[in-house]
Formats: sequence, C-alpha cells, structure tokens
Amino acid sequence: MAELNPFLANIILLVITAILTGLLVPFINARMSEQRARREQSDAEHRARQTSVLKSQEEFLLHVEKTLFDFHICAAAVPWYRSTQPDDRKFAAARDAYDSASWKFMAEMHAALSKARRLSSPSAYQALESHHHRWYAVDGAIVKLINQESATVEDWFELLHSVNGQAMDAGHVLSVLATDYGLVPQRQQHA
Repeated sequence: MAELNPFLANIILLVITAILTGLLVPFINARMSEQRARREQSDAEHRARQTSVLKSQEEFLLHVEKTLFDFHICAAAVPWYRSTQPDDRKFAAARDAYDSASWKFMAEMHAALSKARRLSSPSAYQALESHHHRWYAVDGAIVKLINQESATVEDWFELLHSVNGQAMDAGHVLSVLATDYGLVPQRQQHA
C-alpha cells in the first residue's frame, strides 16, 4: 500500500472537513432552530392557557362576590324589618323578595361550586362549599322564623347576627379564593 504524502493527506482531510462542515453545520443549526421554535411555541401556548385560566378565575371571583353579597342584602332585610327597624309592609316585601331570591341564589351557588371545582385548589373549593352549606342552615332559620308567629325581637336580632356572620365569612372565603388564584399580592415577611 502506498503511503500518502502528508501534504496530500492534509489537503484531503481539509476537503472532507469542509464538505462535512458545509453539510453538518446547516443540518445541526436547522435542528436546533426547529427545537427552539417548538419550545417557544409550547411556551406561548402555555402562557395563553394560563392567561385564559386567570381571566376565568377573575371573572368567577367577581361573579361569586356579587352573588354572595347581593344575597346577603336580601337575606338581611328579612330580620332587619323585624328587629332593627320594624315595619310590617317592608318586612312583607323583604320576605317575598327573599323567597324568590333564595332559590336563585342556591341554584347560582350550585353552578359556582361546579365551576370552582375546575378553577380552584381543593382547599379553596372546600372553603366555598362549606360556606354554601352554612347558607342552608341560615335559610332554614329564616324560613322557620318567618313561619313562627311567636318569634321575638330577640329571635330576629339573633337571626340578623347569623346572616351578617355569613357575610363576614363570605369575605373570608373570597379572600381564600383570591389568594388561591394569585390575585392577592404576597405580603412581605418582616424580619
């Protein structure tokens, strides 16, 4: 076998390297660009999903807030017009308004719980669900006193206190949901 001239061997090696570089570098570069583009597209899709979820959570929180506090006003009016500001005509109007509003409220809260299951952590969902169940007890107490002819002013004051307690609890539940959704700024830790 004939030995190649070292100069010729270096030239052949240089030509092969140039050919491989001319072919491999563009191929590798194209692969890397393709991977980067896929990663960027995936990141953009993830950010879009996160933005959509956050928007849904914000809208949900606003809807639940309005539902809870609108119903609180309606529920509080019933014992208010029997305890704090007795007025038979306003009591009758509040009672009738409450009767129709309570059915709507319970239906809206069932729908809200269904949505909360998808948008909230289990602990935030549990807080909302527990709050909703406490409304059942308050509703039962309202209906009981409405139908009880011998209810005293103190009974109505106690009921008003329970209704207002539910409003306070609603504020807490809304805070839990807002924190769960990342809508509340993190409090800075003091050293």
